Order: sequence, then C-alpha cells, then structure tokens
Amino acid sequence: MKVGLYFGSFNPIHKGHLAVAEYMQSNAKMEEVWLVVSPQNPFKNKESLIDESLRIKMVSLALEGNTVLKASDVEFSLKQPSYTFNTLSKLREMHPNHSFSIIMGADNLKFLNNWYRITDILEQYPVHVYQRNNEILQSRIPGDFTYHNAPQIDISSTGIRHKIRSNASIKDDVPRKVEQYILKNKLYFV
Repeated sequence: MKVGLYFGSFNPIHKGHLAVAEYMQSNAKMEEVWLVVSPQNPFKNKESLIDESLRIKMVSLALEGNTVLKASDVEFSLKQPSYTFNTLSKLREMHPNHSFSIIMGADNLKFLNNWYRITDILEQYPVHVYQRNNEILQSRIPGDFTYHNAPQIDISSTGIRHKIRSNASIKDDVPRKVEQYILKNKLYFV
C-alpha cells in the first residue's frame, strides 16, 4: 500500500490541513494519507501545545467517515522529541509491506539540513512538497522530491488559537466536530 505521511502538531487540525491531505492523496496517487500527530516537534516550543491525546482526538473527529485519510499516534510511543527518522523506522517495522512517502510544506525545506539523519531519510523515502505562502522553494539537498501546487488556504493553527482567545468564531477554519470539541472542552482559551 502507498501511504503518504503528513506530520504535524495539528494544534488544532484545520481545513487547510485537510485540503492538503486530500489533494496529496488524490494527486500524488497515494492509497492513504496518515496524519501523524507529533507530541513534540524538535523545532517547536512544547509549551504552546495542548496534550497530544486531545490533538489526536481532534484529528480523529476531523477524519470521521473518511476512508483514505487516517489519524496516526505512532509517535506517542517513541522517545521525545519526535524525530522523523525514528518514526519512519518504527512504521517500516510495523508495516513492512507499505511504501511510505513524506508530505511537507515548502517552508520546511529551509530547515532540512537540521533534521536528524536527513541523508538517510532522503535516500529511502520520496518527499512530496506543497508550496506555502506563495513561496517557490526547492531543496538544496539531493533526494526524490516532487513539487505540488496544492490548494493554499489562509488558515493557521496559531491564528485559530488567537481567535479562540479573542472569542472570535472559528467555524470557517475547522470542521464542525472539531469546533464543538474545542468549545466543549474549553481548549486554547488560556
């Protein structure tokens, strides 16, 4: 099975994430896309993250009824911070008959040389890159990169958290079930 891995904090998941995942699944000919919730990205401040169990719940709610997009908590059992190389090794061990590729935003290309064991990753896994913020970026590190013009939706998790703290509506930014879960559990209000 061809599986695209879309890593993120998903703090919270929003319609922009879903649009990219759906586009990649369809246009990059992936049988499934797994949204891998990262408990701790080594390049992000953990203090801004809510608990990963709440984030995986929101991803699961956003994907309810979808047969090709799946929520993955594989990194929850791995040492933190979450290094992509370790996650890929674990997934290959768990699913030896799957063919994995990585989905990432072009903004991540600026930092690839800082990734743990990036050369090993790029030797073993294709990478599907979607453009962000109208930037046309390409990797300077050799690898199997495919560049896509996925839909660019002007939504960010940071912006959503700010809206919540400002008591502004997020109904256009996140799926209805995610909005209800955030409001019911009073997430991001502090």
